[in-house]
Amino acid sequence: MSQTPQPPLGGRYELRRQLASSPAARVYLAQDLELGRPVAIKVLGPELARDPQVVERFRQAANAAASVHDPRIVTIYDWGDDQGAVYVAMELVDGPSLADTLRDARRLGVVQTINMGVSVAQALDAAHAAGLVHGSLKPRDVLLANDGSVKVTDFGTATAGLASLAGPAAAATYDSPEQLQGQPADARSDLYALGALLYEALTGTPPFTGPDAVTITQRKLNDRVVPASAATPGVPPGFDAIIDRLLERDPSRRYATGAEVATDLVRLGETVEVPLAAPTQALPVVPPAAAAPVATPPPPPEKKKRSATGWIIAAIVILVLAVGGLVAWAVSQDNSNKAEQVQVPAVVGARETAASATIEAAGLSATTVPEPNDSFAKGLVFSQAPAAGTKARKGSVVVLKVSSGPTTTTTSSTSSTSTSTTSTTSTTSTSTTTTTTAPPTTTTT
Repeated sequence: MSQTPQPPLGGRYELRRQLASSPAARVYLAQDLELGRPVAIKVLGPELARDPQVVERFRQAANAAASVHDPRIVTIYDWGDDQGAVYVAMELVDGPSLADTLRDARRLGVVQTINMGVSVAQALDAAHAAGLVHGSLKPRDVLLANDGSVKVTDFGTATAGLASLAGPAAAATYDSPEQLQGQPADARSDLYALGALLYEALTGTPPFTGPDAVTITQRKLNDRVVPASAATPGVPPGFDAIIDRLLERDPSRRYATGAEVATDLVRLGETVEVPLAAPTQALPVVPPAAAAPVATPPPPPEKKKRSATGWIIAAIVILVLAVGGLVAWAVSQDNSNKAEQVQVPAVVGARETAASATIEAAGLSATTVPEPNDSFAKGLVFSQAPAAGTKARKGSVVVLKVSSGPTTTTTSSTSSTSTSTTSTTSTTSTSTTTTTTAPPTTTTT
């Protein structure tokens, strides 16, 4: 007995098969019968669809996302309500999510992570410029298309009240510290989540982990992340500065915009061994040497035994020319290699602006990391890597640690109790604590 075919959703979208599901929504592969194209349809969960406030926020988030036109953001085509089935029609991306990729491959390569990070940072920058905040960026929201492009989806999830449905552990893993303390998400919260995604893509694990949301939140609020270069061999140290700045607990010390993050990632990509996009170049075709004319042998009666002296001289000439060519090539390569190496100047003790200018004047790129220091006045560089006097590739990154002032000691009488969507609990205690500010660094349902 054949099943009665389901009528097109909204009289337009023919659902073909389910792609993914969660407590919040189900996602289907569908065919747009009016335009004759495949689309992705997200249908809000039945319980949520019965809540008028959730439906209205869902509609507002869809309309806001539809107003942003950027090739790195999944396009929203339509929104509708078909007899209680609240749905959004959006661009279908042919490829897995970052979550799927990390589950299968555990982690991405350095170059692939840089490319992914640049695209996500640019997508966030475009959305933030339009006044749109994601608010719940996670690996499932980053889609890695099979054509090499990267797209971000589900903007406005937090605004629509759907973020908490992902579960408290997921929220504690990727949400910013201020979100976990009950503050609303903003552009800086999205950049924090980007830092968590970059770290996980490089190392295979999020920056802070634990058995439950409370443990993860406590570690995020109190511990410093293990540098990605220390956790995974082969990760360039320049990545640590970018990720540390993105994961700053203080939002004001993070990157200001996604564009700044993208710029630093591109600069980092130019200094790693494998370029960001290495074009395939054909090797030059060297025309073969013209064949020497074949001498016509003399008539047999006049044949004479020829001396070997001429052949020896010719062989010596050829050998000398070959050796000379090799020497010239080696010298040119040595000079080329030397031209790519520059000496790192000494800037410890200098002001931050002056130190950065000195580094850049030497043909290098400077990245500053504020950090408390009791021996150097605020604004002075107290450490640099690579060290002064060493050789470094031209254009490579020099990390400068700048004193943010001495460590401060404060007395806390009673800690405040805050409530957040991650179900974290705070404790009340009376103690004396030493506060050290950490250095800055930097399909979906």
